[in-house]
Amino acid sequence: MEWVSGMIGNTMESGKPCTVVKPNVEMVSGEPCHVLELVHGGKVMSKTWFAHDKGMLPMRFQMFLDDGKLGHEIVVLDTAKVETDTDATWYPSKATQMAIVGAHDNSGNIVYGTVTHQLQVFEFTPNVEVDESTFQFEFPAGTEVRDEVRGVDYTVMGK
Repeated sequence: MEWVSGMIGNTMESGKPCTVVKPNVEMVSGEPCHVLELVHGGKVMSKTWFAHDKGMLPMRFQMFLDDGKLGHEIVVLDTAKVETDTDATWYPSKATQMAIVGAHDNSGNIVYGTVTHQLQVFEFTPNVEVDESTFQFEFPAGTEVRDEVRGVDYTVMGK
């Protein structure tokens, strides 16, 4: 959270982005949480709730649009714990994610709507070492691909 620590010394009066830690804890999914707000120009830009008893696991995150309306939210509904060599690691096992999205209608106007996802983690292994091959992917034969970087379309050949 280096980006947060760079804002802690600022104040709301400075006009620069600052971090505000709310004095009271708030409950999220049954967990008492510390609330941290990122403020810029007197407006709350985002809020994050951290569960103290779960190793400061983020339990809720909100990001606000320029007009102050909620634009994105993730809420952890359930948590789980995995034991490691040194201690335990808490992770979100079930959550919801909501985002305001815009798309052009037939008249060229932008229409906004809400997209909601349910997220569920069935297995979690902390501290796994990964190498470059972990991120390699081969499309199955017959897959139609649009390469936006190169501006080409093609169908993957193969077996």
